[in-house]
Amino acid sequence: MFQSAGISVPEEWQPEAPYSIAQAKQMTLDLLTLDQRPKAILCGNDVIAQGALFAAQRIGLQVPQDLSIMGIGDFKGSADTEPGLSTVRIPAGRIGQMAGSHFSSYVTSEDRGLFRFKCNLSLVQRGTTASVTR
Repeated sequence: MFQSAGISVPEEWQPEAPYSIAQAKQMTLDLLTLDQRPKAILCGNDVIAQGALFAAQRIGLQVPQDLSIMGIGDFKGSADTEPGLSTVRIPAGRIGQMAGSHFSSYVTSEDRGLFRFKCNLSLVQRGTTASVTR
């Protein structure tokens, strides 16, 4: 994603965190104590983003002034963090319905092909992201 936009992200800034606030917090603490730390973190989901937010707050960083954090999913509680978590809203209900429909077709017919569909995503900007300045 970033490479296609001509953005190079250092390997040490690309950790993978499991679906755990505590583990994401620890991984982010490790990331934020590097000699050179990022100014923004894009997390794979809102749970990991909450861990990143807690890590930043633990070491005294101001979010979003010192560090912007973005999640994905717009999970319950994301608007209630302090500051509110910026995120990408996905149509999870629609995705689930499509997957269920295609799975039942897969089980009951001979058609075993892959399927793809596009869905609309929404940016939900709250308090964890700063405006971009160049």
